[in-house]
Amino acid sequence: MPIQQMLLGAGGVVAADPGQVEFTSTGSHTWTVPAGVTSVSVVCIGAGSSSSMNGGGGGALAYGNNISVTPGSSISLQVGLKASSSTARDSYFINSSTLQGGGAYYKTGGTSSGSERDGGGDGGAGGSYSSWAGYRWGGGGGGAGGYNGDGGGGGGDTENSGYGIAGSSDAAGGGGMASQTGSCNGGGGGGGSGLIGTTSSSTGGLGGDKTASGAQGGDGQGNAGCNADEDDRCNGAYTRNGRTYGGGEGGASNGQSCSNSYSASNGAVRIIWPGDTRTFPSACADV
Repeated sequence: MPIQQMLLGAGGVVAADPGQVEFTSTGSHTWTVPAGVTSVSVVCIGAGSSSSMNGGGGGALAYGNNISVTPGSSISLQVGLKASSSTARDSYFINSSTLQGGGAYYKTGGTSSGSERDGGGDGGAGGSYSSWAGYRWGGGGGGAGGYNGDGGGGGGDTENSGYGIAGSSDAAGGGGMASQTGSCNGGGGGGGSGLIGTTSSSTGGLGGDKTASGAQGGDGQGNAGCNADEDDRCNGAYTRNGRTYGGGEGGASNGQSCSNSYSASNGAVRIIWPGDTRTFPSACADV
């Protein structure tokens, strides 16, 4: 019989096998703690935002390990909604004071917080649009926070000469500012963060280039953003989208006449157990 299924102590309590659950649908949820689970580790990623011609900010990431829970009890949590101007943009476990990956608010990136927080990073700020001779070029979206660092800011008129800033440590990079107006052009979306933690080779996502259609920032798993030799993500059709999870939307440019729709990225929550042996950011793989 596996050790996880052995009877423990005089009370005959059965310890649960390692497990996990992910919440990616936005809004409020109630989670029932499985039998035998007395501690969990949790990561919350807040939603990214939009900010018209400026780039939207990136969502924050917060994780907490070995949080005590009671088998059979009901726990409230929330998954942040992209571009919301209310507290619905935040992702939290139990409540906003316990563990929260704050959602972005217009240009401002979200904040990582909570009494059970053991680590995480804030979201990057969106970049400012640039204007000249009656034209405006969209700013880049901010990158989502990582497990060990803050997301990079989006490129803009006053931010890094229009180039997205790379994420700190394993955090996502910001998107690049658009360099001209026209059909489908706009700032690049910010990179997103994942729910599976980090590995020894994890690096921060690169900032997006300043291009006609504003390159996306790289995500928090070290994947590059949009490069000139790629097709779909560099032709303006998708570059303004914030990447999953928590990436900020790239800003619009005036003169844009494109039927494609764009958005920031929603947040997410992942719960793993047992919390004393399965912990973020590295002992948290899929089971």
